[in-house]
Amino acid sequence: FGAHVFDKDVSTFAPLDNVPVPEGYLLGPGDTLDVLLFGKEQSRLNLVVDNEGVISFPRLGSITIAGLRFSEAKEMIEQRVRNQMIGTDVTISMGELRSINVFIAGEVRTPGSYSISALSTLTQALYISGGVTKIGSLRAIELRRKGKKIAEFDLYDLFLKGDGSNDVRISSGDVVFVPVVKSLVSIEGFVRRPA
Repeated sequence: FGAHVFDKDVSTFAPLDNVPVPEGYLLGPGDTLDVLLFGKEQSRLNLVVDNEGVISFPRLGSITIAGLRFSEAKEMIEQRVRNQMIGTDVTISMGELRSINVFIAGEVRTPGSYSISALSTLTQALYISGGVTKIGSLRAIELRRKGKKIAEFDLYDLFLKGDGSNDVRISSGDVVFVPVVKSLVSIEGFVRRPA
């Protein structure tokens, strides 16, 4: 029961760049900040976080923001503008989000390495890979980071209860692993969900 969820074209499940950035989103290389300066100075800047985690802000110099939450980086930049560019105000929003590389392995239709949005979750990665095969477990999907299992997700919690609390966000270099299903039970006849 539940494998049919992956039967359709699911490209719409990939997160878009114009969705609000979650509170705990950590900035990293490839993220873009849209900065609007107004008041004494007026300009619009698109600042990209480079490979060293730094943005180059004209007149303010290099600012290291990789590893900071978006809200923390925003506050830090606003403070520096107030202190060093007197008479100028600033608004900051997220621009284009970076892509991350993940490996999806085990019993999925199309295992391999994928480049996905930094906002992607475990279930979205499964959709991108075509979903779980008939012999794959829907109950014990693993998220591995640096060789250690950091989360286990039961798709039935999502399908039957609407509980996506364990559908964690993926980081670059993570592995999503779908093991082979273990014991199976079959129910047929006059039941609501023959499976």
